[in-house]
Amino acid sequence: MQKELIKNSSVNYALIIKTALLELLVTGVIMLLFSALMYFCDIGFEYSLLFSTLSVAVGLFIASYYMAYKRRDKGMLTGFICGVITFMIILIISLIIDDGGITYNTLFHLIIFLLSALIGGILGVNKAINKKYI
Repeated sequence: MQKELIKNSSVNYALIIKTALLELLVTGVIMLLFSALMYFCDIGFEYSLLFSTLSVAVGLFIASYYMAYKRRDKGMLTGFICGVITFMIILIISLIIDDGGITYNTLFHLIIFLLSALIGGILGVNKAINKKYI
């Protein structure tokens, strides 16, 4: 009975690793672009929290889109899992580095990350394969 469950559970670890690396890469590139924008346009550090939140949200969107597109099913679940895992990792790291605790700002980040990942997962699973528009 247990062997049947193990055989039927098909977890694609290579896809999970590719998605995590894609999310890190996209988030890093966007953060690099925002930091260059802040440096060259002489924007103060008051926008750094907004830019970092947007960078992670875009990285989550693309990562959940990619994973849902490759899996071809359960886009909302895929996006939700991507968003929650990323949020938990960022939350744990921020609690270790800064002993500030959980605030309303943390809830705001959770909502932004989940919405971004959910939308990416839904759009990724609904992307038509080889669809011709003309």
